[in-house]
Amino acid sequence: MTQTSKPLIAAALLLVSACSPVETWYKTGGTAGQSTADLTACRVEAVRTVPANTQIGVTPIRSTPPRTQCYGKGDKLRCHTIPGRIYGGQRYSYDANAPLRDDVVTQCMARLGYRPVSLPACRASQKPAVLVDRGMPPLTPDSCAVPTRGGTVIVTPS
Repeated sequence: MTQTSKPLIAAALLLVSACSPVETWYKTGGTAGQSTADLTACRVEAVRTVPANTQIGVTPIRSTPPRTQCYGKGDKLRCHTIPGRIYGGQRYSYDANAPLRDDVVTQCMARLGYRPVSLPACRASQKPAVLVDRGMPPLTPDSCAVPTRGGTVIVTPS
């Protein structure tokens, strides 16, 4: 990768991420900060309730047989053998309890009055000049989201 291609790749990634929907938790009247705090508390509860269960897996093994190709020219025969190959068999680790822990987080957030929503990222023209977390407004088809360090701020243009 050349030095000149790195900025182009970074710019392309920014453009793609700007178009991606923003996944967040929504609670009427809640704030981005409170949502972040509640999500952290629910994640801690999930880790305590469903600890990690690291398992070792192996990718499936498949093989190709050797192949011999022969070519004749006149009374001479030439053969070329392509050896067989073995693919897979790599070991990897995974947390078998991760899906269950995600379920515990979802249930905890629902118990606190949140529901998961997917909103488009706000375009520059939709973002207010000063982004203030005044609470989560009622959702409309025009609602969009602005991820911040303090949580995701939902904007509903008027």
